[in-house]
Amino acid sequence: MSEIFIGLFVMTLIFVSFFKDEIFGSLFKSKGVPQNQSKWKKTFKAIGWFLICLNFWLIVILAIVLLLVYLNAGRLIQYFAPSFISKLTLTQTELGSVDVSLFKGHLALNNLAIGNPEGFKDKNAFTLNNITVQFEPITLFRKRIIVNELDIKGLNLSSELNVQGKTNIGQLLDNVNQFIGPTEAQSVKPEQTNEQVAPEQKAAEASSKHSSSKSVLIRKFQLTDSAVRTGVAGQMMTIPLPELHQQNIGEDNTQTVASVFSQILTQINTESVKAAAEAAKEGLVNTLESGKGVVNDLTESIKELF
Repeated sequence: MSEIFIGLFVMTLIFVSFFKDEIFGSLFKSKGVPQNQSKWKKTFKAIGWFLICLNFWLIVILAIVLLLVYLNAGRLIQYFAPSFISKLTLTQTELGSVDVSLFKGHLALNNLAIGNPEGFKDKNAFTLNNITVQFEPITLFRKRIIVNELDIKGLNLSSELNVQGKTNIGQLLDNVNQFIGPTEAQSVKPEQTNEQVAPEQKAAEASSKHSSSKSVLIRKFQLTDSAVRTGVAGQMMTIPLPELHQQNIGEDNTQTVASVFSQILTQINTESVKAAAEAAKEGLVNTLESGKGVVNDLTESIKELF
């Protein structure tokens, strides 16, 4: 859309510069002086004034729209952010509050809850206490949005299996990847750095993107104060998750907002599975040691009898 406005404005400037005498000539002549203008001069004058008026009103309309967006940015995000996430995950999404400053490039989402897919017991798959985004405001009008920092705090993940043996986070990932398509879903994996990805793969991914989709570059990403609630050895346990830190996500100019969401969700799923596996391993060892102690005590008791 911005290219259309710029193109129209430049075309108007070129047209007016070529025919400025025909368009503005009458402004510098005294009243009552006859004007012997040919038909084509009158036509160019009419076209010139039409383009000038059109640009003027487009600028006025654009200024009004930008003012309304600025004044209602929080309400718009409050509505569209949960709607967008719901389309990605095919689940219910709730957002507590929004704090935004477009001029300062600051956005904070508070108390975000993403529901479970169908077939799972808990209401929410996970909740987030706070998501803070620091971005460069001017890039909102460009094809690539630059985020200087993405900070996620207080992730509480509820991991569970359905009757088919699939986790709820795995189902969410399937829903997201189905939304973004196979090309973006097979983009840079969480454990890969940009240097580890083959140039041919980068070129193929870049050429497959739609020209109208916005890409995103996240210079710094971190996930802190997170935990997963899962079943270990028949008991529900809350296990702390390690902090995640990553830089320059989308540096190859192929990552969209949806694919970044998928990538982060994949990392979270991987870490939660590792944490659950470690907890299960420790639980098994403790159980075996406890059982060993019971056997030893029983053996000593039998020896005392004889």
